[in-house]
Amino acid sequence: MRILVIDDYLNVEMALRGMAHEEPFEAAIVDLRYVQSAATGLTALATLRELSPGTKTIISTTDEEENRLLYLLAAFQFFDPKALLAKRADAFVTRAVVEAIGRGDPSPSPDADPFRRAAAMRPPLLDQLVHNRTELGIWQELARFDKRLQIASAAHVHPRTLDAFTAAKGAAIDVVAAHFRRPARGPEPLADAADEPAAARGANLIRVIHFARTHEQFFADQEVAGLLEASWRAR
Repeated sequence: MRILVIDDYLNVEMALRGMAHEEPFEAAIVDLRYVQSAATGLTALATLRELSPGTKTIISTTDEEENRLLYLLAAFQFFDPKALLAKRADAFVTRAVVEAIGRGDPSPSPDADPFRRAAAMRPPLLDQLVHNRTELGIWQELARFDKRLQIASAAHVHPRTLDAFTAAKGAAIDVVAAHFRRPARGPEPLADAADEPAAARGANLIRVIHFARTHEQFFADQEVAGLLEASWRAR
């Protein structure tokens, strides 16, 4: 079986075009994040879909990447990779996954299951976090500023629109936390229901700012924006 390994996105499109007349790759193992390029695994997946649509894709990533979560949600929502392979996986697990995918069988590793379930939600979990261009703009400004009026002004929305956004996205963040539980971490504290509205509003704002900054690269990624906008137009 011919396997393409993309560990850093360096001239992948040129390489695939140069091999157009050769036997196609049956599978590709695609790293999610790259050190030497602004591109990500989403860019590589889009290139593969365009130039080698028959190639089955396997996502490779490390568990330690805090900001990988939304990239993985996008990968499984928009590209339907056949498996998720942790870089910590030993040679036995790697071989078992690759051989199963090559045969057309389901992956023996369950690592991809939570991301497939998130993509199958209605609406998908990623859509619950960012539903349109205005919301994407708010997420981007939340990563830059920490004052309510400053964020609303930069995002060109009314402060009350921002309040409604932070309340809704606080609930969406709870869904993310419940869906992808981390044993060493509990959910972030919420404001008590009896708190004054301003205090609850402030607690929501703090939570979404933290989330926005954790995933700042994702919300600023032009490849992500293109994928999201295409999905919004298709509704």
